[in-house]
Amino acid sequence: MTHRGGRSGLAFTLPSPRRPATLDDGLTARIASCDLRPIDA
Repeated sequence: MTHRGGRSGLAFTLPSPRRPATLDDGLTARIASCDLRPIDA
């Protein structure tokens, strides 16, 4: 797993109100808050 920039790591530490943080939650938060682009882009 690679991180693009320092901000990307923060997404994986965001708390989830509905369930424990998972990889999907981290990636979703990362896309929504940082890139607004697919991870594969």
